[in-house]
Amino acid sequence: MNKVTKSILAGGTIRAGRFVALSAGLVVEATSASSTIIGISERACASGEICEVTIQGLARLSFAGTVAAGGFVKSDSNGEGVAATAGALAHARYIGQTSTTDATIPSAADNDIKEVVLLPEGLLYFAGIQLRQSVTVDFGSITNATTGTATATVTGAASGDEVVVNAPSLEADLVLGNAHVSAANTVTIRIGNISAAPINPASQAFIITVRPAA
Repeated sequence: MNKVTKSILAGGTIRAGRFVALSAGLVVEATSASSTIIGISERACASGEICEVTIQGLARLSFAGTVAAGGFVKSDSNGEGVAATAGALAHARYIGQTSTTDATIPSAADNDIKEVVLLPEGLLYFAGIQLRQSVTVDFGSITNATTGTATATVTGAASGDEVVVNAPSLEADLVLGNAHVSAANTVTIRIGNISAAPINPASQAFIITVRPAA
């Protein structure tokens, strides 16, 4: 992946190696993982100066916590990198750096400045962050002209997360309705019976995808 940088006017003091975001058309240090992050600052700059920002490829990032080699990284409240866990937004990946004396790639630690690779916008919910599971669900009998619900366990799902469900083989006259995270690690799925008689759908595997709330 080629490195791409962009020159943007700073809207405040920015330290080198920080996640940066847009604010009113200016670039500022990110204050959380949910900031409108566009890249990582190449150098320190003051408000009103032009700030060089890496928006694609490799960049040097200041860390505020331990991240294992290959681990996903998000911004903390100071624009520094911390580990992105399941259910959290990730903006970069720590690829690891070695020296001639290293037997293995060391983790990034607090106060380190090390190289990361920025994730493209479409991959912010990266492998291990987005949850996708096949879960067998049994709704039981659903009365005609009503809806029925069933729950499925999806480890890591949290309230407010986006849920997408694929039902490969619903019976005729059954309609897949909404799905949501109803409790930690639990997704509730609703289907409707539009027929004139009760239907007891067969127990089957539903493909459930959960994406973290922004």
